[in-house]
Amino acid sequence: MPHEQFGPYRLDKLIGHGGMGEVYRAFDTVKQRPVAVKRLRRQLSVDTEFQIRFRKESELTARLREPHVVPIHDFGEIDGQLFIDMRLIEGEDLGTVLSRAGVMPPERAVRILSQVAGALDAAHAEGLVHRDVKPSNVLLAHYDFAYLVDFGIARIVTGNAATSVTATGATVGTADYMAPERFHGRSGDARADVYSLACLFYETLTGKKPYPVDGLPAMIHAHLNLDIPRPSQHPGVPVSLDAVIARGMAKEPDRRFGSAGELADAAHEAVHGQGMSGGREPASATMPAEVEAPPPSPTVPAARHRADLSAPADRTCDKVLRDLTRALERNPHDATALAYRGEVLRAKRRYSEALDDLNRAIELQPDHAWAIGTRGDIYRNVGRYADAIADYTAALALEPDTAWVLVGRGDTQRLLGEYQAAVADLTRAVELEPADERALAYRGDSYRGMHQYELAHRDFDRAIELKPTYAWAIAARGMALRSMGRYDEALADYTRAIELEPIRAWMIAGRGETSRLMGRYDDAIADLTGAIRLEPSPAVLGRRARLHCWMGRQHEAIADYTRAIELDPAYAWSYEGRADAYRQIGQFEQALTDLDSALELEPEVGWWHFRRALISLERGESARDEIKAAISTGMSEVVENPGCDQPLLALAIYRAARGEFDDAGMLIAQALSHAPKRGWILETVYELEQLLRLDDGAGAELTGLIDTLRAALTQPEN
Repeated sequence: MPHEQFGPYRLDKLIGHGGMGEVYRAFDTVKQRPVAVKRLRRQLSVDTEFQIRFRKESELTARLREPHVVPIHDFGEIDGQLFIDMRLIEGEDLGTVLSRAGVMPPERAVRILSQVAGALDAAHAEGLVHRDVKPSNVLLAHYDFAYLVDFGIARIVTGNAATSVTATGATVGTADYMAPERFHGRSGDARADVYSLACLFYETLTGKKPYPVDGLPAMIHAHLNLDIPRPSQHPGVPVSLDAVIARGMAKEPDRRFGSAGELADAAHEAVHGQGMSGGREPASATMPAEVEAPPPSPTVPAARHRADLSAPADRTCDKVLRDLTRALERNPHDATALAYRGEVLRAKRRYSEALDDLNRAIELQPDHAWAIGTRGDIYRNVGRYADAIADYTAALALEPDTAWVLVGRGDTQRLLGEYQAAVADLTRAVELEPADERALAYRGDSYRGMHQYELAHRDFDRAIELKPTYAWAIAARGMALRSMGRYDEALADYTRAIELEPIRAWMIAGRGETSRLMGRYDDAIADLTGAIRLEPSPAVLGRRARLHCWMGRQHEAIADYTRAIELDPAYAWSYEGRADAYRQIGQFEQALTDLDSALELEPEVGWWHFRRALISLERGESARDEIKAAISTGMSEVVENPGCDQPLLALAIYRAARGEFDDAGMLIAQALSHAPKRGWILETVYELEQLLRLDDGAGAELTGLIDTLRAALTQPEN
């Protein structure tokens, strides 16, 4: 559109429109800054009653200082048209994001919910009710920083909800989120916003509106009479959120949460539990980082233990935040207040805002070790490990014996697989704070990564003794026990951890993997299915698919591998797994196509050639060239990974496929001398059994290799 001048504003681009008017990206030629200008329809500007209410609501909204409310710079009338001048937000609305992504993981949905709830609570404290909470009125900026827009406008336009919906159609779209009492003609109070927010939260979790019916009469009937939908009926949504939605969308206002913040707190607790992070056990078996963070330095006198600040139900945290904000309004250059507000925001997982405060504090006071260390915690929690290490190191240079910073740096090194450095930092932290269960648990997991299972077990025992409900440490001990071949004890630990934290996908998957190693395939399938329901991942889908193959359920395996590929098209092992399932049901062309995809992604893996060799053998063709290529790449993998037993076992399989059974036996013996992981032994047995099925003439030799491997299954793994 050509530029239009509207008073002092140059209207550059139309970025939104609706029944009330249009929103433009604009430039304020007086203040020399980009802004967003909402220009209302001329018909509204001639309505005297509307003008009075518009000014009143705009004044109320302009007074709000909550970070998740878009600031209003100015409002009024230009050339007979009402307008609002607001901060320009670079991003897109939640409705657009959902239309593209479909659903959000519960953790992300809760983060957005909490921010919108903060905006609503601030408005309700000023006597302002939004009345039009919906995805298109939530803007998402960088790092999912959320803004709630159009405060007060819905109240002005709708008046009597039932009349405006049926007569003008101005709010038909928002009827999807409208509280039942508003259909009875009542204007609604803050609890109506809570209802709408619960509807919005349901949609972020499921990708569906709560009542996906056609027509306004059916919509009104649904909100007034139909049962409240259960989000857990959709994949990936935990059952614990059903009660949250049920209370948030209660038909009677008195039965709902007392505030938007209470709804957000309940959702956070349902997803995250008591201060523990989500996360899964990756394919590498490295444990996920905890969001629970160490206590702050005593250099900030008002500071409390960070776990207290992180508690979802602790509303005192919000009061502290308000007090600090008022203090900073009086003195914006108070580095300590900025640092502490950054810590409170960090505890509330509002990381973008927290980083702004901490960066400013460090700019004002470059030697503020506590602020630097706290910033390191945030970098660790969001996966910026190099930045976290740099900040922790800088903080320790200023205050060398700060235990919580040593724990942070040690844990980050653990996550990076730098186990020896992690143990050094965590040992020093334990010397300074012998009762720090996190330092002990992280050091235990670092020992586990170094295959020093007895030391790991000792540290986990001590951490759990200090905190018997420490689910993360209990599950980590289960991993160590599994590696030691103590499967019954490992299973018991995983089960206890899941009782404490029932929605931790990585714990449930870990128990499933333990059941698999014990030969309890049905139990393993059940747990892996539960983990996938909570948090689908290519690695866990691949584990379940492999089990399906072992149990002769190739079509189920193909479905799992296909879903894994949809989640991560660049994960080569999903193509390899699906290729093998296709091979087993005789669909050789599809198998070869998948192997071509795997080769394109990772051309230097010998396994792809071995899979091609099996297809040739299935067809009764020569597999000589493919086996030769597999052996060539397999030998390279052994040379490049001298301390790893998996390439040795793979090379043994290739040698066996070529009929070189003595060489295969020596390679297996070499691998077994290091007590390899039980899972690798099971995989090797499975592949040799595939060869046995294809080559009856080598039955005795292959059976001997398989028996050797089975005998090793009773030994602890490395």
